[in-house]
Amino acid sequence: MKITAINNINKNIQYRNNNYNSVSVKYENTKNLTKDEFIHKSVKPHNPSFKGSDAYKFVMYNLENGFLGYTKEKAKLAQSFLVPFVESIRNPEIPVPPSILLHGSETNVINNIINRINYILSPLPYDVVKLVKTSKEDFFANIKNLLNAHQISSQQGRYRFITVIDEPENHLGMTYTQAKRLLNFNFTPEDIKILNENNDNVDNINYLKSLLDNCSKPAADRGYATSFIFTSKNPHLIHPDFRKGKMEKIGFNRPEDAGVLFLNMLKSHKEAIESLVTDDPTKIYYKNRLKNVNLEDLSIQQIDEIRNFFEPNYPKGAFSYGDIRNLTFDTFSTIIKNDERVPWVDCLYATLNNSKRSYTPEQVVRQMEISDLFEKRQSMYNFLKNKFENGDISPEEIIQFDFHAAVRKAQITMLEKLEKEDKLNIYDKYTLKKFKEEEL
Repeated sequence: MKITAINNINKNIQYRNNNYNSVSVKYENTKNLTKDEFIHKSVKPHNPSFKGSDAYKFVMYNLENGFLGYTKEKAKLAQSFLVPFVESIRNPEIPVPPSILLHGSETNVINNIINRINYILSPLPYDVVKLVKTSKEDFFANIKNLLNAHQISSQQGRYRFITVIDEPENHLGMTYTQAKRLLNFNFTPEDIKILNENNDNVDNINYLKSLLDNCSKPAADRGYATSFIFTSKNPHLIHPDFRKGKMEKIGFNRPEDAGVLFLNMLKSHKEAIESLVTDDPTKIYYKNRLKNVNLEDLSIQQIDEIRNFFEPNYPKGAFSYGDIRNLTFDTFSTIIKNDERVPWVDCLYATLNNSKRSYTPEQVVRQMEISDLFEKRQSMYNFLKNKFENGDISPEEIIQFDFHAAVRKAQITMLEKLEKEDKLNIYDKYTLKKFKEEEL
């Protein structure tokens, strides 16, 4: 079976990671450590969150430095998956997680995360490999062959392996009958096609379910020294046995505050251009042209307008991460193309007003539904309601609860009125549906 090693894509990564000297000033404790010093520096092996350790700071810096956005998701990835790997180098008794599921609608975002994982772990005794496309018939055998090879390498001195498996719903997914019985979900034709092809997944599912209990243990402990990263655009189709705890799950969907992300991208891109050392007249012109671009010139009202602009909009839809990144480049391109007398803020607004959104309202709601399946997001109203029903609520929280209950009641009344008048858009329908489900 052909296995492609991600860490062979760019040999420069190895050189860049040989010294941990690129960490910013706010991570003073780690910025000048060499690899060996970093690995052997004293840490707190019994701190299950790892927060505050040098390993956590280093991992978070390199995740953030790879690309902007998704800070909450990156923190969860660091704490639950990456930091245990780094800490286990010095403290072998620290358990290494067997698997994680990274899901989201944008393949490029997930690939970027995988590349950052490889970047962070590449100086350490890890191999990050990717299982190439495999048929349903060969999947079971290929996984066994891969694990046996890793077990032998572990016995011979190699430390640990991470195996990336794309689209696990094709090999570990439900059947259509199971999906209809277990999920209250509007399946797309693509969903149904995948589900209808999942009738021969039983052996794969049973094998992986038992495997994920101890696959990450070293060979000396009867393990395979292997952890799995599963990546999926359709995580709702994966067999529910894996959703119940076999995989840590992190969703990389649309950024929560896309407007702030856009402003941060503008700032970062401007700093990158300003830091260029070049004799190229064109690039020198770019640097000079952008000197007057100052985000602090934006008023609070303008910042609010930009943030609101990036909110999901009916019937326009919503911006993807790729859209936001492209808008950053387009904004600077518009500024550079225009006469210097044209205010840069006018160029910014012109770019935004001419932009298109990749996600339709239907796709936005689908993302929300998938996130709800995995993240079990709880509103402040329900959080306080649970405390109230359990008798564990303070007087201050009762005031908050009464306020949220009043707001919620008003929202439901308004939405039900619009529903009777047949004036609900797709976002409002989803909101009303969630309200009703939460009351059950």
